[in-house]
Amino acid sequence: MITLIRQGIKFQIRDRKWLLFNLLFPILLLVMTSYFMAETFSGGGAEVGKIRLAVCSEEGQNFGQMANLSQGDVELSVYRVNGLEEGKEELRQGNCSVFLWSSGGNIAVYADRDAYAEKTYVISLLDLAAGDSSIRDMGIEAAPEEIPVQEVHQDFTAADYYGVVIITMMVLYVMIVPLSLCSYDTEHQIIERIGISPVSRPAYYTARILSSIFLEIMIIAPILLFSILVLGANWGSHEVLAGLGLLLTIVMAVFLGMLVYSLLQNYEKSLIVIQTLIIPVWSFLGGGYIKLQSENPILQSVLLLSPIRWLNQGLFRTIYADDTRMLCQYLGIAAGITAVCAVLLVIRTHRRVKT
Repeated sequence: MITLIRQGIKFQIRDRKWLLFNLLFPILLLVMTSYFMAETFSGGGAEVGKIRLAVCSEEGQNFGQMANLSQGDVELSVYRVNGLEEGKEELRQGNCSVFLWSSGGNIAVYADRDAYAEKTYVISLLDLAAGDSSIRDMGIEAAPEEIPVQEVHQDFTAADYYGVVIITMMVLYVMIVPLSLCSYDTEHQIIERIGISPVSRPAYYTARILSSIFLEIMIIAPILLFSILVLGANWGSHEVLAGLGLLLTIVMAVFLGMLVYSLLQNYEKSLIVIQTLIIPVWSFLGGGYIKLQSENPILQSVLLLSPIRWLNQGLFRTIYADDTRMLCQYLGIAAGITAVCAVLLVIRTHRRVKT
């Protein structure tokens, strides 16, 4: 098995120019986008427009002053509610963006799961409002679905954004990696000849898949390290979960690329489908080219048709909101796509051998 994997990697990296391009081009793209798109992300956070802030305090804190601390284009309006449950109901009904509940020397910050940017902004204002003696000694308690205070001060720069989306986009290009192997197998009738070799068919295909996965990891790892160590991109504190998301994306892309070739049985046609349809559409909807946001439910649903949208948004929520739910949902989606591709590959291969 190890020998087969090593042979697969050597076969794929025989084109040194291809390997060098796949290593250097993403790094160049990261540097360029981080520089030229810097002003687009100069706000230091996710985009926030109007915020309706509901407040309730058992100690009588006056949070009304926070409206005067709001800066930039953010419109912040503050109103009072009469209790914890009423504040939660205001959130459920969509009457407010964020709810502050002050009790027992702590301030709990509640928000809808999709309002993490607004919640971040409000928590940052609490720091500015700490000059008020009634707030200075208050702690900020972790309410359900709340952003930890230590995460909200990290600037959201162009390097942070493109350091994530460019890497996830480049991971998609692993779909192309197994095409040359599949094409070689077809031309030399490898599948048909496996039956008379000492290597089992499952072992052969497992080696092909693993060689493609290992090669992509070898390409992505230095790009990821460059984004973190040189550009200072923020990948948060959930490194294992983020790494699992990238790894599962690589696995999904390998299986999808092999399935495309299995259906078309032609290198050029498979390359066209992957490079002009799958990767561009998934990357665009996922925000790989430009940052896409919409309040329209229909457009939001369209954006979520891309698995990369789930991955990117899940990573950003994990990094900046300490909210891992969407990334975990993506892991399920990617695993499901991978399983479907694997089943279809087995069926196609079995039929091919029989014929």
